[in-house]
Amino acid sequence: MGERGPAPHKPTDKLRERVKTLKCLGTSDEVIASCLDMSVESLLKHYGKEVKEALLEANSKVSKSLFNKAIACDDSASVSAAIFWLKTRARWRTADNESLLESNDKLREELMQLRAKLDEKNKKDY
Repeated sequence: MGERGPAPHKPTDKLRERVKTLKCLGTSDEVIASCLDMSVESLLKHYGKEVKEALLEANSKVSKSLFNKAIACDDSASVSAAIFWLKTRARWRTADNESLLESNDKLREELMQLRAKLDEKNKKDY
């Protein structure tokens, strides 16, 4: 009689949900595979769809929650959510950021001028 290897893995709905939940929470493929006592290759073979869709689903849920808070306008959390949304999604910037960028540009220009002067001085010294 020949020896048999381990039984082939059979994904269940419960395992699919576990993989999806772990991935949504940011768990690496390596850790999930280890939890299921399999290789990353086997994880992706059996649960590739769950791994791929989990991040999209998590981001969608958080985005929806943040958006709902932003449009609620009934507490300070909605104000913070609205500001965050506008800064990240609508590319709003505060005047402070703009003035810092202008200051950085001025400093960068001064630094370039000083480098040019130093290069010119070094050429004369040699």
